[in-house]
Amino acid sequence: MPVVRKRDSIYVQLFRILVFAGVVSGLFFLITNWAGDMLLNRFYASPGYEEKKNGEYIGKLQEYVARNQLSTADTKELTDWVRRQRVVSL
Repeated sequence: MPVVRKRDSIYVQLFRILVFAGVVSGLFFLITNWAGDMLLNRFYASPGYEEKKNGEYIGKLQEYVARNQLSTADTKELTDWVRRQRVVSL
């Protein structure tokens, strides 16, 4: 029966594979997390995106005001519209 050195045992080999897999998966997570953050920031933090969304909401608000013949004194109706949008704050 051949003598198996401790560093060549199956347990040590499995432990090395486990550590290697942990390091590789950690690096993969860090790289994809960084890349995802960069892409999301580039898309959502760009001035063009914010202006586009603001323009859409301005158009919706103007349409709502014209359709319901509202004025600046109709704060309840305007507040209800803002709450229904869920993203807009005035």
